[in-house]
Amino acid sequence: MAIVSLENRLFLHPLAPRLLSGHARLLRPWFREHHARQQAACNRLGPLPGAWGSVKLRRGPWDQWRFLVLLALSSLVFMGSARDLAAQTPTETDVSDVPSGSVVAIPQVKDADKEDAKKTSNGKPTDWTELKDSWVISDFPGAGAVEIKGNVVKLAAGDPITGVRWAGPLLRENYEIIFEARRTDGHDFFCALTFPVGESVVSLVLGGWGGGVVGLSSIDGADASENPSTSYIEFEKNRWYRVRVRVDEKAISYWIDDQLHFAQPREERQFSTRLEMDLCEPLGIASYQTDSEIRKLKMRKL
Repeated sequence: MAIVSLENRLFLHPLAPRLLSGHARLLRPWFREHHARQQAACNRLGPLPGAWGSVKLRRGPWDQWRFLVLLALSSLVFMGSARDLAAQTPTETDVSDVPSGSVVAIPQVKDADKEDAKKTSNGKPTDWTELKDSWVISDFPGAGAVEIKGNVVKLAAGDPITGVRWAGPLLRENYEIIFEARRTDGHDFFCALTFPVGESVVSLVLGGWGGGVVGLSSIDGADASENPSTSYIEFEKNRWYRVRVRVDEKAISYWIDDQLHFAQPREERQFSTRLEMDLCEPLGIASYQTDSEIRKLKMRKL
């Protein structure tokens, strides 16, 4: 008959992953000490019939009760920590407080029309300006075909990069850009939006490094696959994703499908693009060996 310690029974319990998160991990030293104290006594007494599910119990009248009490207490600790974390979740108005390296996914704008109707502090509406009629094709070696109709841009897969650059009026500080993008074929980034950050530039990469990496290239010389903004999304082909990018004095923030995905504080950080994205500076869009479409491009001053 197998003999399993109290600690092992907790790990086999269905709630174990939740109980081992946060403060509940502090219980592990207690279990190890408890196991050591019982080992000698249980070896002398031998196993008894009985089970916790399919796991055999040791001898000891208080063993089960101790486990149940600790299970309940750990659940309360976990729920309290979750409530504290939720209370501290940043909202759209305090994204500058998000620490560097924090990737967040919290509901933001649920109605794009309501968001567009927001007013600035001086009481005037913030008008979106369509980005159209001033896109020019970037001369990437091996680029695929480019089709531009109004503010809809279609990029055919290149070998490796296809892209366009904005040649019209440009904002460099305190602005937002919104657009929708989708991958129609291919397995790498379907949109790398290069945009100004003051006198610098940076790129927001969607679906890079094999199809799912999202992040800013580059932060302090590190690209989107290896800096604090790095995250992963399983993008679906032919699905439109709504993207919003904000640049203000304190942070670079971006939303995907109306959820705040990341906020990078600007203080004491250097922003740049990878060498191959020079042809999209200071504002442009590119794809990598991927067919993609970008539409509804707009910009506004904050």
